[in-house]
Amino acid sequence: MGCAPTQISISEEELPTIDPIGLYVIGSTQIVDNGDSVHRDFTVKVASDSVSELFKERGYTVVPLNPLLPVESVFDKYFGAFHIDEDTVAVVARENGCSTFLILYYAYGGSNGRIDSALSAYKLCSVYGWLGYSKDADIFASSHTARWSDLPRD
Repeated sequence: MGCAPTQISISEEELPTIDPIGLYVIGSTQIVDNGDSVHRDFTVKVASDSVSELFKERGYTVVPLNPLLPVESVFDKYFGAFHIDEDTVAVVARENGCSTFLILYYAYGGSNGRIDSALSAYKLCSVYGWLGYSKDADIFASSHTARWSDLPRD
């Protein structure tokens, strides 16, 4: 699975305030969710392990939140759009002693057959990320600037 680089930047002043970090990973196909739970579970496992290790190497503590929070309780996939309930992720992060939470959403597409009898391969992947404070679910850094709540309403 290849993904285009995604970057979330935070200020030097915020670095000491982010530890420990609650990590929540979501995986879904683009446009519509095709229900590929094997690939979703693979994505969650690999991303959780690798991201946790990267933060650990830099001296941060990561608390995996996926085992504590079913994806169905925070993620909705609509045709061409999605919604992630960051407030619920923030509550679970706070309840587990985290100062912040990091949500990573891997949106993949372009099926390319199978890796093995159960695991599908996808040609494309977009990665979205949001870093927020668990005390109030305030998102202070993200890979994409527009959020549903930020869009103008008629």
